[in-house]
Formats: sequence, structure tokens, C-alpha cells
Amino acid sequence: MDQKLDAELCRKYPHVFVDRRASMQITAMCWGFECGDGWYDLLQEAAAKLEPLCKAEFDKCALLEKSWYKYARQITSLTIRIPFVWKILYIVINQLCPGVYNSPLYLYGGGPRASQVKEKYGTLRFYMTHQTEEMSKIIDIAERKSAVTCEICGQKGKVRGHGWLYCRCSSCWKKEQSV
Repeated sequence: MDQKLDAELCRKYPHVFVDRRASMQITAMCWGFECGDGWYDLLQEAAAKLEPLCKAEFDKCALLEKSWYKYARQITSLTIRIPFVWKILYIVINQLCPGVYNSPLYLYGGGPRASQVKEKYGTLRFYMTHQTEEMSKIIDIAERKSAVTCEICGQKGKVRGHGWLYCRCSSCWKKEQSV
């Protein structure tokens, strides 16, 4: 995707694409949006719906971070290499603060965010670190729309090709075939 469009998505939707410039050890978003400019509108539409949902989850995690969860995470990260201490602390912390080890803050290090956005088998793939049911529906709709939207120009298209699949409109497909 064009760098300007990439930057625009990241600026407009900072909670969804918070990891855009993060290290490759953390996320696959370090490579950017691995799809054509034609899907920009699809991504923008999905991200606009995901942003308030992600922000709400980030806010929940921020509250947890100020609570006992923060210390539970720090303690367990220090004792992870000592199995018997880890087991005892796990039991104690679970008694004091139930659910700490199932919270998004503990499991994923924060709220939901995009971990990879790319084209695969001719359609959009939009992966999140974790997601709610509502987020899954928004992403499913965007992925289904990508199957009938040209990845190059954004016009009505269909999945074409042999071996490597692309979603292209008739004119973009003809241009690619003539080259």
C-alpha cells in the first residue's frame, strides 16, 4: 500500500494500528499493509468501526494496569524460571485476584490491535492480537467485501488467477495479462 495511505490509516486509527512501527519480534505490522491501494476504503471502513471498540478495551487494560494486575505480571515474569515458586505464586495470585492470568493485559500485553493486514488467496486477511465477537464480525465483512473489490483500483472485481490468486476488475486484469 502507498506510504501516504498507510500513514493516514495509522494516524486516523491509532488504537487499531498501534503496533504499525513496532519490532518484528512483536508484530507483523512492521511490514505495513501488505495489500493494494484499492482496498484502502475497505480498511478505512473496518478500522473506523474497530477503533472505538479497541479504545474501550485499551481503557479497560489501562485501569487494570493501575491495579493489582500490574504487580501480578511483574512477579510472574521474575519467577517464570523457577517452577516451584511459579506454582505457589500462581495459586496465591489467583486467589487474591481471580482471572488475572486470563486477562488480555496478561495474555497479550494490552488491548486488541491489528497484528497483520495482507492479501492472501485473493482476499483481505485482517489479523488481530485478540478480538471480541463484534470485532470478528466487522473483520469478516471487510474480508468478504475484498473478494469483490479490485485490490488495485477499488472497483468491482472478482478473484482471478491460476496458482496465485488476485482480486481484480476486468481492466486491471487485462493490463496485468498484457504485460
